[in-house]
Amino acid sequence: MKSKKTSLLASSAIALTVFLGTTPLSSVVASDVKYSYAQFRYIFNTEADEVDGDGFWLGGSYRINPDFYLLGDFVKIDYDNDLESQSLGFGAGYIHPLNTKWDANVSFSLIKSEVSFRGRDEDETGFALRGGARGMVTPQIEARAFLNYVDVVDDDTFITLAGDYFFTPNLSAGISVDIGGDANTMSVGGRYYF
Repeated sequence: MKSKKTSLLASSAIALTVFLGTTPLSSVVASDVKYSYAQFRYIFNTEADEVDGDGFWLGGSYRINPDFYLLGDFVKIDYDNDLESQSLGFGAGYIHPLNTKWDANVSFSLIKSEVSFRGRDEDETGFALRGGARGMVTPQIEARAFLNYVDVVDDDTFITLAGDYFFTPNLSAGISVDIGGDANTMSVGGRYYF
């Protein structure tokens, strides 16, 4: 199972690298996608190993120049059967504009995770890799699709699909789903862009 996930990740990384390499950097124009924001999401449906849970996700991102951004997040989930998990992550990402409406981007984060089960705590440190695309479908609607690889307690590969509606140029809200991995998760939330 692990080799199949590793092969999928490697194939996706190669495809993304080839895709990014087909567009000369000199012909790329900056997109309308924003990267400096703070967000709150309510995780209302997550299932791991047939155990249900809910929780919240605080995070944000800051664009430090046209090509790179910093990111961080804190996630806490309470599952049934007295199981709790929380994680703290920090990392950086690279932006590759595809046109004025869409970007491809990749990111790397270090993650510290803590799992608590009936009074027993277990701490682990690992990392996450993410690659995909963000784009403005219309001036008010953003869509996101990413392939994620996380290796903390165990390794996992999953897809994130998300969309937000902009109520103002600085405020958006929407839904996000993680599918195909060890846990399927759905969340709703908002972002404030600055």
